[in-house]
Amino acid sequence: MREAAADEAAAERPLAGVSWLRGLLFETCLGLGRPWRPRFEQLSSWVAREPEEIREIQDRLLGDLLVHAIRHVPYYRRLLGDHPVARALESAGATGRRQLARTLLVQIPPLDRPTLRREFDQLRSNDLAHRSWRVDGTGGSTGQPVRFIVDREHGLWRFAAEHLFDGWAGVVPGMRRMRLWGSARQLGGERETIGRRLYRWRRNERSLDSFRMTSSQMRRHAARLNQWRPGHLIGYADSLHAFARFLERSGLAVVAPASIMSSSGTLFPEHRRIIERVFGAPVFDYTGSVAGAICSSVLTIHYTFKELEAVIGPKVLACARRISATMGWAGEKGGERA
Repeated sequence: MREAAADEAAAERPLAGVSWLRGLLFETCLGLGRPWRPRFEQLSSWVAREPEEIREIQDRLLGDLLVHAIRHVPYYRRLLGDHPVARALESAGATGRRQLARTLLVQIPPLDRPTLRREFDQLRSNDLAHRSWRVDGTGGSTGQPVRFIVDREHGLWRFAAEHLFDGWAGVVPGMRRMRLWGSARQLGGERETIGRRLYRWRRNERSLDSFRMTSSQMRRHAARLNQWRPGHLIGYADSLHAFARFLERSGLAVVAPASIMSSSGTLFPEHRRIIERVFGAPVFDYTGSVAGAICSSVLTIHYTFKELEAVIGPKVLACARRISATMGWAGEKGGERA
């Protein structure tokens, strides 16, 4: 009872202020001129447009991406070089590319993990020498980590997209953040790099381990939340739900952040309700926003439900439809199109 009362008192204290210095340092971490800013402004402009305009932008960018892959990536050159649609796409103008891009996209086999490992060298673009790039990898939570290449342009666009999502969730640079996160590398004892620590310091962010969600660990997580009093909480969808259920069953009160971001998993409506009820804050679904957009703008435009079910299976299709429904996108009626 004493512990619960202490936690409740801590939860009633106001949130800590924003560190504007760290916010400034974080915004300039990719360059003093904030080179990500033009990308952010471009994204902001795009999302404000009408759906048909956005579709045209998507098609144009998709066409440019496919042409680059055909011309500069050996794997895709081998896979698509003799394809009639690919040849037409290469020689087409802007309008023609928009029309051909989606036709070609649905004929490309998915790039799975075994292929990515086996064809790693053939998937390297032959123009890497003209770009700033590095080898990155997955966290390994589902098994062996997978390596892939990212360049500076990827980092700039990713930073811009995160800044856009943060703004929608009311997060400002320098606001205290807490991540209910983790990786199989850290779980195995691999230490965090100095660069990563510096990045998190500038982001004004701390982490809670989501791989060891025991009762005693979650009690410590609650205490750390009340001590740090973050303005924003981000975590795996399942971890946030498990943590919220534990807090509710245990009667532990935690400080209410200004907002919560769910990521890396499907946020089901009933889970959202529990998380919002326990933490007293709105939940934004990062994964649903991305995956729902992919489901609605790529898969379900070209295939009927029966065709999708035959390719990806009923469970995955059901998940995709739940995400799209959560996003408010219902698709066409009558069972012909998703």
